[in-house]
Amino acid sequence: MSNRVHKKHKNNNFKTSDRRLASGSKAESFLLGKNSMSSVAVVNTKAPKSKATTPGGKVFKLFVGNLGKDATEDVVRTSFQRFASLCTVEVPMSNGENKGFAFVGFNDSGDYLDAFKTMNGKYVGHHPCVLKRAK
Repeated sequence: MSNRVHKKHKNNNFKTSDRRLASGSKAESFLLGKNSMSSVAVVNTKAPKSKATTPGGKVFKLFVGNLGKDATEDVVRTSFQRFASLCTVEVPMSNGENKGFAFVGFNDSGDYLDAFKTMNGKYVGHHPCVLKRAK
């Protein structure tokens, strides 16, 4: 018989994924990008909202994926209209139907982050949407 002691290998649980980066406290760095944090003032979402826009009129865009064929520009705009700084809604069309995704733009980074946190997974039309930072 051998007197060897078997060591258990620890699993490496330090994987990064979009889902982890986008959750809770890391949403600002995920959405705004690591390089843009120095040039953009991030609004604390727990503080009262200010309606100030960013310097230079920058538009913060979200990709809205997993849209059903029923989602039109009006449906997407209605879903995101509760965010005061919503400025653009683009739904690419092909042969009279949407392509299954859209882009929404915000003037205020606070509304941009709030929209990501509250609307990710919510129904826009008949499908739950998936939000990501637009590139």
